[in-house]
Amino acid sequence: MSDKGRAATHGSGLTTEKKSSDREATATSYNAEKAPPRIDFIDTLRGLAVLLVLWDHLVGHYLMKSHLSWWPHSVIHMYVNVPLGIIQDFGWFGVCLFFLVSGYVITHVAQRETVRQFTIRRLLRIYPPLALAILLAMLLAPGSGESVVGDWSKVLWGMTLLNYLIVPQNVVLGVGWTLVIEMLFYSLVALQTLWFRSRPRMSVFLNLAVCAATIACCRKLGDSFFLLAASIAFIPYLVLGQIFYLRSRGIVGNRFLMTAVVTAFAVAQYGIREIHTDFLPLNNSYLLSFVVAMGVFVIAMLVNLRPSRAILFSAQISYSLYLVHGPVGFAALGLSMRWGAPYSIALCLAIAAVFGVAYALHRLVERPSRRLARQWTESRAPKVPQGKAPVLSP
Repeated sequence: MSDKGRAATHGSGLTTEKKSSDREATATSYNAEKAPPRIDFIDTLRGLAVLLVLWDHLVGHYLMKSHLSWWPHSVIHMYVNVPLGIIQDFGWFGVCLFFLVSGYVITHVAQRETVRQFTIRRLLRIYPPLALAILLAMLLAPGSGESVVGDWSKVLWGMTLLNYLIVPQNVVLGVGWTLVIEMLFYSLVALQTLWFRSRPRMSVFLNLAVCAATIACCRKLGDSFFLLAASIAFIPYLVLGQIFYLRSRGIVGNRFLMTAVVTAFAVAQYGIREIHTDFLPLNNSYLLSFVVAMGVFVIAMLVNLRPSRAILFSAQISYSLYLVHGPVGFAALGLSMRWGAPYSIALCLAIAAVFGVAYALHRLVERPSRRLARQWTESRAPKVPQGKAPVLSP
């Protein structure tokens, strides 16, 4: 409404109604800015992925470590995991979904952000929640079963994720190894931001070439370089997410899709043969589980699979859930079992504790740090016309 329009209606019987309408319009505009459109299938896969990782750790891993059995786990393992070749009680399957989602989303935001925006937003997205999760893991270490060191200098190294590239490795948070892979991928994308928009095909093959070259030199440049190569060997899985994004947006055609997918699989297989050799056999195969995960990803993308409310909630706090489910879940399981609770009850209590702590971390740390990143960078953000592709949250 214009200033002249406001003056004309001032003092009339419609004043209250007009102001109420203005407030509603303003609120609608505000909510549209603060809650940009989401892509349904991304939320569905994010929520599913984190729940699968929780199942692996709080059910599969805990039962094996405690020498216990639970009939739902036995049935699912016998009739789903074994026939489909899905290893690690869906844990690796969930990580594969995360990698594909990350490759898809990061490719989207890389076309919209400058190097400065991309770097600041990824750093503040990853590190503040990670630091708090590590402190929480230290607090719960005696009862959590997490491999947490007592040397605070090593804990600080863990907060940088560089501990995964130093010999000997000191694992501070069990899931941190995947965050190293994410940060390495982000670094590659950030270095290519200047030309990615105009040469996306070149960027995809450059990423795969860097991976192949690093794997080829993995045993020639020392132990720390080998650890770096071990993480970079996973990047082809994220590159496949890039490829599917480019094809879904019509940026590349089917010929590029097939060529790039075959190349990415070849580099991934090269990394398994040279570094992650334990996961080469079919009965313990990284690639077989990944193929199933990729099939789920493609189907969800083609139908834009909508999440249920529970899955959407899990997706919205997925990063915090991913960080804290180990220390909080294992501590809650251990305490409940020591008090004599049956495993089913202990698992329910552990899940409730994990979701409660994750929601608190999301609200108190993750969301404020992302808001701060936007405030620092949005003044220079490129203008994107309304009605274009939705903004995704990496």
